[in-house]
Order: sequence, then structure tokens, then C-alpha cells
Amino acid sequence: DSDRVRETAEQLLAVRPGSATALEGLAAAAFSRGDHEAAARFCFRLVETSPGHFEGWFNLGVAHQKAGRFTDAAQAYAKAALLREDAPQVHMNLGIVHQELGDLPQARKSYERAIALDPSQTAAKWNLALVLEQSGEADAAEDLYDRLLAGNPDWQEARFRQGYLRLQRGDFRGSIDAFERCLALNSAWLEARLNLGIAYWKVGDRAEARRAFEHVLAAQPDCVDALRGLAALALEAE
Repeated sequence: DSDRVRETAEQLLAVRPGSATALEGLAAAAFSRGDHEAAARFCFRLVETSPGHFEGWFNLGVAHQKAGRFTDAAQAYAKAALLREDAPQVHMNLGIVHQELGDLPQARKSYERAIALDPSQTAAKWNLALVLEQSGEADAAEDLYDRLLAGNPDWQEARFRQGYLRLQRGDFRGSIDAFERCLALNSAWLEARLNLGIAYWKVGDRAEARRAFEHVLAAQPDCVDALRGLAALALEAE
């Protein structure tokens, strides 16, 4: 009951100014109603009065992150990490905000620390794989996707990235396998079908490539890539 939380927290703050419990309650109520600006204000007051308050710094980071202030969020999470370096979620969130800021080396460092602290952090592994891709380390990214899929074989996005990286490095049969498995779980996934068509084209199976491109065009008539693929197949067939 966030309204009652706010009401009683305000009463407590009135009789005990600076109460950490009251500020925690007000921040929780603000988060509950989606008011991240208010949550940030209460969390900031909390860490002002209690600089060693781990949850205050962490939640201040969350409030700034949800409000899109990633630099402020990174600073708050860094403070939280100093207080509790062994908290994997702090490093996970630090990785996210550094990734949003385009600082890929720092994002990688944060994700790797989160995984070292908690190897079950699949979200951190997924984000790390994306960072590795963005950093041009395709082999390392593909290895991480492979490991993620070993434990989560129906993870569609990871399967798609696996297929895409295989396509990029010329493993067309492996790419076909990955995209076919994507489509077995979601037959309406047009991007997977388009890439499947490209992979079939690369192995010389024009019939399957044409079928894939035509399927995409039936659902999305203005898909330039599918039209280009069909044009290339027509040229090859003279």
C-alpha cells in the first residue's frame, strides 16, 4: 500500500527530520508510483544524511538510470560498489549504464566482475556478449552465446545472434541451423527468415533462398533486402 507508506513516512519525517527509515519509505513509495524524480530526491537526501547507506546509493543509481541520467547513475552505483564491492547487481547495473554511455571497456569490466561474483548471472553474460560484438570480438561473443544456449536452448535472441555471427564468418551451414531453430520457435520472425535466405543463397540452394525471400516479401512487401536477394537470384539464373 504505497499511499499509506508515503503518508506514514511523511508523518515520521515530520517528527524525526532526517530519519533514514522515513526517507527509505518515501523513496519506496515514489518508485512504486513510477516517480523516479521524487525517488532520486529522497535517495539523495538519504545518502546525504547517511553516506554509508549502501541501499541508498544503489537506489539512487536506479532512479537516475530509469530517468535516463546515466552519468549520474554510474556515479551513484560506483559509490555503492565502494561500500559493497561483492554485490553482483551493482556491477551488473554499472555495466548497463556504461554501455548506454558508450564506454564499452568499462561496461565489459563491470559485467565480467558481476559474472565472477555470481556465475549464474545470465543477463550479465548476455550483455557482455553484446559488448564483445560491439567491440569487434566476434569469436569471444559467439563462444559466450554458445555457452548461454547450452543452458538455455530456447533463448531466441541468443540463437539469432549465434546464427548472425556464423553467417558473418562464413559458417553458412551452422547459420542455417541456427536460423531454422529460431523459426521453429517463432515462424513470424522475418529478420531470421531473411538471414536464412541469405545463408541458403551462400551455400547454393537457390530454391530455399527464394522461398525464404518470398516469404519475407509476402509479409513485408517493401523489404528492400528481400527484393535485393530475389534480384540477385534472378541474375544468377539469367
